[in-house]
Amino acid sequence: MDQAKFRTPRVRKRASKLYETLHRPALHVSASWAHGWALALAIADEDLKKNSECNIEQISRTFDSILLQKQALPTGVNVQADNTYREGKNQFMSSFAILTIALGCWRHEDVDQYFSQLAAYLTPLEFSTPEEAVDLLDSSCEIEELPRRDPHGSDILLIAKRFMADSEPFRVICLVSAEFCLSLRSSFQQPVGVADRRAKSEQLVKNLMSKAPACRKQGAITCEAEAYLIGWAQGSWPRIPRPVKYKFLELRRFAIVGAGEPNDIVWTAPRRFQVYTLLRSGDESDDGDDDAPLEV
Repeated sequence: MDQAKFRTPRVRKRASKLYETLHRPALHVSASWAHGWALALAIADEDLKKNSECNIEQISRTFDSILLQKQALPTGVNVQADNTYREGKNQFMSSFAILTIALGCWRHEDVDQYFSQLAAYLTPLEFSTPEEAVDLLDSSCEIEELPRRDPHGSDILLIAKRFMADSEPFRVICLVSAEFCLSLRSSFQQPVGVADRRAKSEQLVKNLMSKAPACRKQGAITCEAEAYLIGWAQGSWPRIPRPVKYKFLELRRFAIVGAGEPNDIVWTAPRRFQVYTLLRSGDESDDGDDDAPLEV
């Protein structure tokens, strides 16, 4: 939401000249709407980084809230991001989605998923013989499997379309094997740590430390507003702690059968990435952050 609407403190009376020079932090207000389940609003301080970490945290808390209240979660999730494109559609959000599927938080039926895409692809088409049907399926899209292994029903697939309304995917990629999903489950650890906040400039801190008390003495702001501004400037304003665990990450909607024995793995940043560029031949890239390849 427009941050200007949530500059704090917010007063309705006519502002003095001193009040107009006071820095009023703009609270970050966002919403995650799980249609038919919950509408969750989140309010954060101005110095909280508005990046993919923030998006993932809010989505995770929404899922946990639904699980706590309803004792259930939807079997599948489709994420639709607002115009904050760079925070919602990138490799970090993709990796979060892959992880939750690998852990079994949602039902994962790759064959059903592919068949639904195939049905949409066939809707405007015609064929008269089995041979023509074979030709249509052969030309429908490019399918990439992981090398040196047999496909498994619990492999995680990426189905890529140029536009959401397209009936035909142009690429299907096997991103994560069932064997690795099994290892992720056996080695699962809850997230730890707290993300850093943006640093406040010396000029901003001086503004608040000198003008907040003056505005309070003038009657332009309340004592509570002064306490918030001083506490936020000094970094002493109380913060709501991050949850110790996210219960939805412990859901296991489906078993992985016939994928061998799990191997315990260490949850660290990978040394190597498999890079997938989803641009088709002839497509142009703006070379911006949004167009970075998907790293898995």
